[in-house]
Amino acid sequence: MYATVLNAGTNTDGHKEQGITYPSGQMQKALIQRVYKEAGINPLDVTYVEAHGTGTKVGDPQEVNSIADFFCAGRKTPLLIGSVKSNMGHAEPASGVASLAKVIIAMESGVIPGNLHFKEPNKDIPALSDGRLKVVDKNTPWKGGLVAINSFGFGGANAHVVLRSNTIEKVPAKPVTPGDGIPRLVTVSGRTSEAVNAIFDQVKENCERQVSEEKARFYRNRFRIRLKVDPGMRSSSPFLMKHTRTTLLATDSEDTLFLEVTKHCEKLL
Repeated sequence: MYATVLNAGTNTDGHKEQGITYPSGQMQKALIQRVYKEAGINPLDVTYVEAHGTGTKVGDPQEVNSIADFFCAGRKTPLLIGSVKSNMGHAEPASGVASLAKVIIAMESGVIPGNLHFKEPNKDIPALSDGRLKVVDKNTPWKGGLVAINSFGFGGANAHVVLRSNTIEKVPAKPVTPGDGIPRLVTVSGRTSEAVNAIFDQVKENCERQVSEEKARFYRNRFRIRLKVDPGMRSSSPFLMKHTRTTLLATDSEDTLFLEVTKHCEKLL
């Protein structure tokens, strides 16, 4: 378990005279207030805010001033704030997932990754200058706690999530060893069946070229995979074997990787 979701919420700011792309700090603040009231969370317990933080002239003041108004009232120490967009850019619809990933990494490592390119505070955001907010502009040791994540969408969609770090001490992972009895999930993805088969072809060719018998035993034990080859193919030439395709089929007892001759090779037979 990486973290606990204490509460989450969404809203939208609807029609605005300034245009569809103009954010509403008032609606963002209303959302945040509702999320904390519903869950009975004290905003002073939040130790870090992962902001949407696009770096725009209009968007940042609307968001960050709302954050300061809600989270910093009565706070004795600066609230840490940052945005992963400074490190990787804007992931558009997936930007909220990127923020979530950054926060989980910070929880696991005990370090909040530093924001890039922060040189001087925005004059339209007073809290950055008066000490209420502190941008994490370098890798900063962190003991975890409650974290708030903002994520906003084109057209006025707003989302806010509150996470709590997992305080249970993690047991160091044991090295993977053959025959440890732990099942592993191996996934292959492609837009078409041909694309998936092409990946299997690459795996097979690499295994034939690089994997020794010892490694083959290791992977067979690790993934419980068995290669079944039609007897008629065993005497076939290497050329024929290179023109096979692989298909993963599920049986009642185990997953079996079958080698099947393509129609092209069947003609050669």
